Order: sequence, then structure tokens, then C-alpha cells
Amino acid sequence: LSLAAGLPAAYGLARLSGTIVPNAVTLEAGGIATRTRTDIRGEAPGNVLAGRDNVTQVYSLLGGPSLQTNVGDVSVSASYQLGYTRAESPNFADLAPGEQPTDYFDDSTSHALAASVGQRPGELPFGWAVSGSYAREDISQLDQRIEDASVRADVTVPLTGDLAVVGGVGYEDVEVSGRDALRDGAGNP
Repeated sequence: LSLAAGLPAAYGLARLSGTIVPNAVTLEAGGIATRTRTDIRGEAPGNVLAGRDNVTQVYSLLGGPSLQTNVGDVSVSASYQLGYTRAESPNFADLAPGEQPTDYFDDSTSHALAASVGQRPGELPFGWAVSGSYAREDISQLDQRIEDASVRADVTVPLTGDLAVVGGVGYEDVEVSGRDALRDGAGNP
């Protein structure tokens, strides 16, 4: 599929899902391969066959298991996803004198975990849920790392058959780190 000049043209997109344990455990996976314009300083490729000097190829995969089940009246869910993305950018040979090449993204690996337990109103006069998640991405460009952890508790109090009040409290911690860019004598990256 080819799109308008300067916009990505997709090479492929796939998603697979399979049941490992009926009504409980599934396994999902997906991937994409695409191309896009690398840099606004070069030509904009209009189709798959032309303008390869300014094209970045992007490949990405994601997959993992998920669990959705009940233990008595308590619902339990959990999931894990592993992802990998790679971008292949060309090296420009036609930069103007003194013009610096752009530092491009190379690849990243990500992990995402999530879990929750909860119960609908019925056994108790209110519903409740406790959930948590953790996500981490390691990016090759400047050795970047992003970590995000959170936990949350919710209570649902039914007022009528169609109306309920929901309240929740949670905590999230996000940390981002990376190596500083190389700088010239004037302090410019």
C-alpha cells in the first residue's frame, strides 16, 4: 500500500491471537513493517520503488500472554507484553558543508506487566478492585530508560440499579534516565 508523498507506506501488519487455556489464558502477538521519510532535509519518497535515499524502515514486534479468570466471585486478570522496535535509517552523503547528521533512533525493547483483582457488588454491598502495573522501555539512543510503576484501589457503591458512585486512590512512579548528548565547546548538543 502506498500513501501520499511524505507519509508512511505500510509494508505489512499482522496480529495473531490464540487461546491456550479456554476462558482463561490467551497468547497474542503482532508486528508491523513500515517505511517513512527519514529527514525533512531530503526528498520525500512517494512510492515503494523511488526515493530510497531518504527512507527509514521501521519494524516492530509485540507479544505475550494474558490471564482472565474468576476465583469464586473474585475476578483475576494479568498480562505481560514484550515488545521490540527497530528503525533502519540511511546515512546521508549529501549534507551541506558544516551540516550535522541527525542522531536517529536505532532500537528499543519494552516490557509491560499488569494485574488486577476485584469483585462486583453482590456478595458485599459494594464492589472493589486493586490493580497494579509496571512498564519499562530501554532505548538505544543515549541509553534511555523509562520505568513506570503504579498501584490503584477502587470502590464501587451502587445507589440504584443504574447508578453507582466510584471512588479510587492510586500511586504512580515514573522515572526517566539517559546519557547526556555529546556537546561541543559552546555547549550545543
